[in-house]
Amino acid sequence: MLENTKLLRRSIIHFFIFALIMSGCSGGGAVTLTPQSVDVQGVTAIDVGWGHACAITSAGGAKCWGSNSSGQLGNGTRIGGSTPVDVSGLSSGVTAIAAGLHHTCARITPGGAKCWGYGGYGYLGDGQQRGTPQVDHLTPVFVKHLLPDAGGT
Repeated sequence: MLENTKLLRRSIIHFFIFALIMSGCSGGGAVTLTPQSVDVQGVTAIDVGWGHACAITSAGGAKCWGSNSSGQLGNGTRIGGSTPVDVSGLSSGVTAIAAGLHHTCARITPGGAKCWGYGGYGYLGDGQQRGTPQVDHLTPVFVKHLLPDAGGT
């Protein structure tokens, strides 16, 4: 997460996300890093996953951008892009965010956590087990046993 308070004081922050562009993968092709500027206003924290990034806004909301093949942007689609989109149902109450390979998780108030994106191998904490059919979640779901009431249902 970004902790630089001087940077956080700016009203508009330019984040450079380096996207891997693989060319000529057979036979040891070249890897090129291409910077892309993304404007995000009022950001208090940011995390970068494999091909996407997410930020917490000053209002406590979550915004994500980048690759969205498994729903890791959390906006109900599989359409990616360089413009930050609101994460469905998380316009406030987000206290921490973590972007993974093809999934994202957020700690929320009054407690608990929500995750979205790639549903394999139990990444989302929703009870899916290895060997069961994978279900991606295009919008956030509660992590079992971390619900605000600690009920785990």
